Amino acid sequence: MEKKIKEMSAEELYLGGKHQLRHNREHFKEAEELFNASLKKDPGFAPAHNELGIMKIKKGLWKEAEAEFKASIFRNPTQGTPFFYRGFVRKVNGNTQAAIDDLYEAVKYPDTYAPAYNLLGQIAIKNGEFNKAIELLDKSHKLTSSNEVLALSAVVYRMMGKYELAKTFLESVISEEPINFFAAYEKYCVARDMDKSGKDRFYEEFVKMINDRDQSYLELACIYINSGLYQESIDLLEKFIALREKNGKLETVGRYPKRYLSEPDHVSPMFYYYLGYLYEKTGQDKKSEENYRIPMTLENWNLVFPNHLEEFFILERAIKTVPEDYLANYALGNILAGRYRFSDAITQWKTALEKISSLSEEEKMKRSDVLKVLYVNIGSVLWKTLDKPDEAVPYLQKSVKYADWHFQPYHDLASLYMEKREIDKAIEVAEDGAIKVRDGWFLVRDILIPLYYKQENYDRIIELLHNHWGGHIFRAVFQDYYRSVHLAKGKKLYRDGDFKKALETFDGGMKYPDVLLLDENDKGSQAFAELLWWKGLTLDELGKNDEALQTWEKAVVPFYNTYSRGNIFKAKALMRLGEKSEAERIMSEIIFACEERSQIITEYTSEIWFAYLYYLQAEVYEEMGDIKKAKEFYQKAINEDPARTEPVYTDSVEKLKEIKRKK
Repeated sequence: MEKKIKEMSAEELYLGGKHQLRHNREHFKEAEELFNASLKKDPGFAPAHNELGIMKIKKGLWKEAEAEFKASIFRNPTQGTPFFYRGFVRKVNGNTQAAIDDLYEAVKYPDTYAPAYNLLGQIAIKNGEFNKAIELLDKSHKLTSSNEVLALSAVVYRMMGKYELAKTFLESVISEEPINFFAAYEKYCVARDMDKSGKDRFYEEFVKMINDRDQSYLELACIYINSGLYQESIDLLEKFIALREKNGKLETVGRYPKRYLSEPDHVSPMFYYYLGYLYEKTGQDKKSEENYRIPMTLENWNLVFPNHLEEFFILERAIKTVPEDYLANYALGNILAGRYRFSDAITQWKTALEKISSLSEEEKMKRSDVLKVLYVNIGSVLWKTLDKPDEAVPYLQKSVKYADWHFQPYHDLASLYMEKREIDKAIEVAEDGAIKVRDGWFLVRDILIPLYYKQENYDRIIELLHNHWGGHIFRAVFQDYYRSVHLAKGKKLYRDGDFKKALETFDGGMKYPDVLLLDENDKGSQAFAELLWWKGLTLDELGKNDEALQTWEKAVVPFYNTYSRGNIFKAKALMRLGEKSEAERIMSEIIFACEERSQIITEYTSEIWFAYLYYLQAEVYEEMGDIKKAKEFYQKAINEDPARTEPVYTDSVEKLKEIKRKK
């Protein structure tokens, strides 16, 4: 890749970065690196400066973003994009006149004409210049027909007391977009301001439309904030909190702990942080501080996911107003991590932990959910993003202390130990979690089964599957594991010469526990081909030749998909039954299908799939007597899947050992 980058032009690197953003939403870092590489080739390349500036806006890095747009304008002052975005940055940071100057430059260009007039309209609303705002918003709407601009114009008409015009605009929005909750709320506001008797009905329609979604309320609050309509945001959020209090209820869900649904205390802290910020903006300092302090008194909420740019300012003000508030640092860390500022996020999360450290143990346990997430977040980012696994260990260890019934802390710590090849520690953590947490099945599936496979501790896997079968939703997956572990155990016993116990084990793999039966009339017969094959071999070794033939006859009855391992064992059983031509036909089809399918390579194709195809071909070549080809394809299966997926990897290794022993 480095050689390719050196050979690429500034424009090619820029286009590569755009491709990353367009086609790989998670490739933010890769795109940023390509834009920076473009600027190394050509330090003033305006398109790259623009993209980096937009990225820095998303990160909340205002000064750095403004510098990128300044550099872009210096190279090419005849483009709208940097003027528009620099105007946006200056607007949100309160540098209003400079923002206006930039936005009036941006309206000179077709691509930024409409959004620039929209922002200018918002500034005019904030300044109380309602007639001017209408004029500016109208210019934006004529080019884009934006429903949000039209609804914002309705807000201005309402503020001017021109209620009929406001209603006309809102009806236009709703006729085109029936689920526009901004317009639906404004319909209520118009009726409220006119003191109409039907206002409650309009509010009920809005509430039904927004469907109790926290983020939708906050998104609507931000629309008002962006135009300086702070009291409108206050009214919206206060009314929401009152509604939650009225509708609060407690519910028990099955065997799980009680879950709170829309109950009084379960209002996201972000609503109170917003209100603290809004009351501060309206000069109500006492009410502002009161609301900033509320989040630390709440008990029944779990995770907070800030995601609006406005929340950078809101949370920073919360921290400044109430320095001891660890929840604001926690939430600010979340938004920083969500915008790829991982080191800054860790700093905020560690600050939150420092503040919590002054609390008593009793108070800490009341905040176990917050502590758990803080430790998991820090550990996961250090490990998976910053590649510092050793630094991550103590944080993930502490997360387990506060895990309660959540499996994720145990899962993450055990996974980290697995990566560090500290197998005993991984097993200890996962075993502990499987006992203590509600979703212990995930620990069994993802951690314990793979580890115990490597140790050939098949009895423990079977025991775990009986105790942690995962519920009905995992029934089919459980059956696969149940068959596979009995196969693995039975084959080991077979190779060790303990044919009697091997026979019992193969039979056991075909007798699911009652809770796992998907259909009483079909107890998995199509999935038992391999078990039946090995059972037949075992009976043959025990001298029970007739029973062996009867077992193989059962294996050839069901229909198997071409890519199913069952098809291989059907062919192998047919060979033992003397039906060579039919067996060879099936094996030829398998080879052809695998070769054809292996030519279809895309970026989404899994190594596991190719490993599986190679394994199928190896099995066929071995059965056909082409041992050289079989060895080649077993080795390909091993090399193709770096994750060493079971049972393909283990079976391929064992097959190579077996071929070597036969020489």
